[in-house]
Amino acid sequence: MTGVEMTGVEMTGVEMTGVEMTGVEMTGVEMTGVEMTGVEMTGVEMTGVEMTGVEMTGVEMTGVEMTGVEMTGVEMTGVEMTGVEMTGVEMTGVEMTGVEMTGVEMTGVEMTGVEMTGVEMTGVEMTGVEMTGVEMTGVEMTVGIQRRTYLQHVGHL
Repeated sequence: MTGVEMTGVEMTGVEMTGVEMTGVEMTGVEMTGVEMTGVEMTGVEMTGVEMTGVEMTGVEMTGVEMTGVEMTGVEMTGVEMTGVEMTGVEMTGVEMTGVEMTGVEMTGVEMTGVEMTGVEMTGVEMTGVEMTGVEMTGVEMTVGIQRRTYLQHVGHL
């Protein structure tokens, strides 16, 4: 899929195997019971996309922009995200296993009942992110220059 624009498309029970997406724009797309295996996404824009019961295995995302995306019951295994921007994204019941995130920006993201196992986050910026019932196992977060250490400074009286 190269330079494809999807607007108001409903996908139900779709299986994607070894699909390459380059410069694809998704607007108001509903995905239900979609399986993605070995999918490469490059320069993909997602706006107002709803994903329900989506399974992602061995998916590579590069330069992907997600705005107002709702993910429900999404399973991500061996997913690589590079230069991904997430704005106003809601994730519910999402399982992430062996996910690598590099240079990811998250703004106003809500995560509920998310399980992260063996996730590596490098240069990730999180702003206004709410995490509820999140389980993190073997998660590495490297913020680099943005790293902040919260120390309570006690002055001398």
